Amino acid sequence: MYRSLQQLCQKVSDHISHEQKDGLHLSGCYALPHILSPQYVGSITAFEAVEALYKSSTTVASNPRILHTMLLKDSFNVGLTPANILRTTTVRCQLDNYRTHRVNHVQSSDCNHTIAETKYLRGSELKAQFETLGHIKMKENFELKIVLLQRNVRLGILAEAMDSLRHVYDTFVAAGADVSVLWSYDSGCGWWEHEFYREVKGFFNMSSSEWQAKMLNDWDIDCVSFLVDKET
Repeated sequence: MYRSLQQLCQKVSDHISHEQKDGLHLSGCYALPHILSPQYVGSITAFEAVEALYKSSTTVASNPRILHTMLLKDSFNVGLTPANILRTTTVRCQLDNYRTHRVNHVQSSDCNHTIAETKYLRGSELKAQFETLGHIKMKENFELKIVLLQRNVRLGILAEAMDSLRHVYDTFVAAGADVSVLWSYDSGCGWWEHEFYREVKGFFNMSSSEWQAKMLNDWDIDCVSFLVDKET
């Protein structure tokens, strides 16, 4: 027997597969546990059960594109908006998916490319997706973890991604949230096999040159330098 409704909901959460934990969309692929279904336990009990589930779980977004659904969709049809009660969220972002198409010749002072054409990332798209986090109602003491993954390791790309996150980072920190921004090498073997992490939020508190020097030093110490894409 479970001693509390929250303990039961935690047990349900523990058994959700990674795919379904992206937004806790249980009802899409698996039979909905009766304790979460208004048809079986009534609207009030179902609401309380879903509320306990969200409060006791770390929701994980496998990419920023699903944040809107994860935070704003009433997936269990109980009249609850997750963004209003969530207390901890992890967002994983594979930066290679946001790469721009590169120009096919060496750039020079004679080029007529626009700023957008010389950017490494579709930064405005990335920023807009992360801005969805602003819907989270209770930011004070909220635990937000952002993991930036790279298969093709380039410091310039990482710097552009950090710029896209600056407003979200500043907003949550100013509200008293606990925010961590991590970088990890994307091995391509599945999200659970990333073992190498580096905290990179120092980007927001130091000059670009200082931060880049620190990152290159960290990568060299940890024998990651051979992974760095030297393309200019």
